[in-house]
Amino acid sequence: MLNKQKLLKLYQNAYEFEHQRKDVFNSRLGFPLTVMMIVVGAIVYLLNNSDFSELSWKKTIMLILMIPAIIAAGVAFYFLIRCIYKYTYRYVANTLLIDDYLNKVQIYNEKASDKIDINVELDELLIEQYRDCAAANNLNNKRKSGYFVRTIISIIISVIFIVLSYVPFLVDKITKTPKPLDVNIENVLEVRNMSNDDKPENQTQPEQPEKPVRPPTDDITEADVPKKDIRTKKIDGCSD
Repeated sequence: MLNKQKLLKLYQNAYEFEHQRKDVFNSRLGFPLTVMMIVVGAIVYLLNNSDFSELSWKKTIMLILMIPAIIAAGVAFYFLIRCIYKYTYRYVANTLLIDDYLNKVQIYNEKASDKIDINVELDELLIEQYRDCAAANNLNNKRKSGYFVRTIISIIISVIFIVLSYVPFLVDKITKTPKPLDVNIENVLEVRNMSNDDKPENQTQPEQPEKPVRPPTDDITEADVPKKDIRTKKIDGCSD
């Protein structure tokens, strides 16, 4: 005989497991999104800091390597959107709806001759809903998992080609000879002559004032009574 309680527990665990998988997938989407931003920034940096007005073998190799990097980044972005966009997950019916249904069953039993066992009906309702929800959510998670793995693979391919593109980019930067600085000798000489003309031929040095002499130390014996000098006479209240 089929044990409905075990079946209900099985489907309930499957239902909860699929929702946990959904939450894990959603929490992991931040990592590829961050890496995608770094990849796009690296591609923009390479393009903005390269002068393609004069193509060389190093720049040609860099462009050849960047083409699959850009394509892989675009594919990764597409798969990432597929991981996020339009997934309908199923949930067990609202508890108020279930309660309303059970009340209707009870009202039905009061009037009908063939009565329905409410406990059995509740178990069968939950078994049916857990089963259907778990199956639908499992299909969603399988699709999301497949697109997530494809996103990671595409990002890895893009990163590999970007790293390879940096090799000829750095070689071009290191081996690039600086442009010679064009200096007009005539203008330099003219500026130098103008600066020499501005200097006065006979520039007299200003007279230096006489440097003041520091005062000597004042030696005072405590038993001596000093005489008034000019400074002490000016102080009010001083007397012989």
